[in-house]
Amino acid sequence: MLQFLRSAGQTLAATALVSLVGCGGGGSDSSSASSVAQSSISSDVPSSSQASESSLSSSQSSSPSSSSVSSEASLSSSLSSSSTASSEATVTLSGSLSYDFVPVSTQGLDYSATESRPIRGAVVNLLSASGEVLASVESDDAGDYHFEVTAAEQVQLEVEARSRRTGDQRWHLRVEDNTSGNALYAMRGRLLSVGYADSVRDLHAPSGWTGSSYGSDRVAAPFAILDTAWGVLQQVLALDPQLALPVSRFRWSIHNKPSVGEVSNGDIGTSYYDGEALYILGAADFDTDEYDRHVIAHEWAHFFEDAVGGRLDSIGGPHGQDDKLDLRVAYSEGLANAVAGFTLSDPIYLDSLGAGQRQAVGFDIARGVVEQGGWFNESSLQQVFYQWMSEVGLAPLYFTLGSTGYENSDAFASVFSFTAQLAQEAPDSLPRFTELATGQNINSLHRFAQGESNSGNTPNALPVYEELIVGQTLRVCSSQENGLVGGGYESNYNKLGYSRFIRFSPELPALYEIQVEVASTPVNEPDPDFELYWRGSLEGGGFSSEIGREKQTLALSAQKNYILSVYDYASHPNIGTAFYEPTCMDVSINAVGAEP
Repeated sequence: MLQFLRSAGQTLAATALVSLVGCGGGGSDSSSASSVAQSSISSDVPSSSQASESSLSSSQSSSPSSSSVSSEASLSSSLSSSSTASSEATVTLSGSLSYDFVPVSTQGLDYSATESRPIRGAVVNLLSASGEVLASVESDDAGDYHFEVTAAEQVQLEVEARSRRTGDQRWHLRVEDNTSGNALYAMRGRLLSVGYADSVRDLHAPSGWTGSSYGSDRVAAPFAILDTAWGVLQQVLALDPQLALPVSRFRWSIHNKPSVGEVSNGDIGTSYYDGEALYILGAADFDTDEYDRHVIAHEWAHFFEDAVGGRLDSIGGPHGQDDKLDLRVAYSEGLANAVAGFTLSDPIYLDSLGAGQRQAVGFDIARGVVEQGGWFNESSLQQVFYQWMSEVGLAPLYFTLGSTGYENSDAFASVFSFTAQLAQEAPDSLPRFTELATGQNINSLHRFAQGESNSGNTPNALPVYEELIVGQTLRVCSSQENGLVGGGYESNYNKLGYSRFIRFSPELPALYEIQVEVASTPVNEPDPDFELYWRGSLEGGGFSSEIGREKQTLALSAQKNYILSVYDYASHPNIGTAFYEPTCMDVSINAVGAEP
């Protein structure tokens, strides 16, 4: 999910569920050994030819500790350094890493079906008695690792909830604790001597489920999140040997609950991506998402859309399968659902929640034609993308999103801009895509949706983009009729008909006065506002609380194809009634002076 909050007289803020930020994942990894904090989870070493104990306790720290793990440790299988002379004998320390995976069904999480799964692609550190990192390796697809260690050395294993690769392909997955200063999760075994013979140490991360509740630490949760993301990522890596992605920062905590407030306290509202990190719910008996693989893959798909496509135009907000949505929201949510279902090879999207995690909500991504479906409906779009990818694979999607033409499109990122670019990047797959889209009553193949005839039974929803010549006036109408009944502003602003899109292109660089004035409205105190975009980026806007009019002077460039998003911010009193009257506004753009 993507979400933003709007305030009267203010611009959009990426403070809650999808971001407008163009660079996803928070940029490159710049952490260092002295600055990386760890939310340390210790676990047992259940089997070893040398270990004398059969199990060890598990505990999760409540606050971040200073890390002894270098983020720059090389992913090699050789010892990087040791105080012992290199001529001394060495032994092999190897083993398997695993975690408890709890499957979700229509009845919620099924703890009786818990299975052990390998921890794949994780950074494994070999620590000395003093906590120094002696060597680091990456666990393989079976969750196995091995080190060459000086005989009789006392060492400790540490498994980070992190996977990374540098080189021609560059990527980095991290699972952090947002309630502990975004500390990286890690699992540690006990400090033991390796003795004088090859030995095996296996580490297992338990779920913490005791049969009726989480009675012990949920060590497996960060590794469940990491493993789902790692599995999805592998399918993308197979497409492009030069793929370079910024850091995917998953932020999960047992305190992350469905309430709005400070994310550092766990009040994240829902699982979402905000352009910097992917926040994941974890509050037991309310909503836990660490084992909800579709939720994890869906949020990573938003990151994928942002990082690969360079465009994440969605304004976020609440949405459902049957809602009529802003075209930017419908596209992003439908695409994320489809990518999740396809990469997981499972079209049944399930989200566990409730007391004991014994409930689930969900839907079939691949179900039939949607009643009143179209370009504004995420259910329609998820079906188009899912069925299409099931036939043509992931490559046409990947290379279309990654194209320069897609990123530099003057139109908003939508099914229309995607289809137009697909025609250039993967024309062989276009006929099937358009056939599926037409089956969902999506009719235009153009970036700006010229010729689209499906209004969603919403007056004033067409054309999708109006055109305005600088120096003239255009009337548009903002509708809130597709908002949830009684939902108020928070439910209405991302629905079809609320924002009206206007295209224009100044001939000369200059200062331009943009004015939006109410012509008719059912609201006593209408508050027209506008946002100015260029290629998906918010360039400015008018957000004052002046009643009946919004007027701002902005410096605009010549020949740029700008888009205005115009709406009445005031919440209408008759949402859900049989009769609805929109707010109609006159929009004008006039040059008022030379560009400073």
